[in-house]
Amino acid sequence: MPPRTIKAAIQDALEDLTEKKFKKFCAALLDRRGEPRVKRSSVEGQDYITIAQVLVSTFTESGALRITLELLREIDCSEEAQRLGELPHEPKRISIISISQSIFAHGPSAGASAGRTMSGDRHFVDTHRTALIQRVSTVPPLLDELNYSHHRKNSF
Repeated sequence: MPPRTIKAAIQDALEDLTEKKFKKFCAALLDRRGEPRVKRSSVEGQDYITIAQVLVSTFTESGALRITLELLREIDCSEEAQRLGELPHEPKRISIISISQSIFAHGPSAGASAGRTMSGDRHFVDTHRTALIQRVSTVPPLLDELNYSHHRKNSF
């Protein structure tokens, strides 16, 4: 059997909620203060399949999983959150520190040459841009780390 997608796992978790808990989940989703926000018209009156699609299209798969787990815990559905979190569908996380260390470890020329791929002059980041963007769940720490590394590199 092929591995389940995150969207399918979220759909299953939402389907297992009682009607009352599902309504609480939707209300908690709308009450989130973080960005991006979900529009009320995308949530009200929708079923669990549509809500899972809204989550994935708004937050990407890994972000949707994180948000779903947070909201399930917030509405006291810890067992459902635990089951969802234990499923083997979460993509590997890329450490912000390991990326910056590998790029900036030996100065700009070494970082650039170490990032080259076998396909020629394309840098690792250029080659894997889409995958890297999809795996980043929080942007500010990444920017802080890259800014710190850039300043550290230029101070020598």
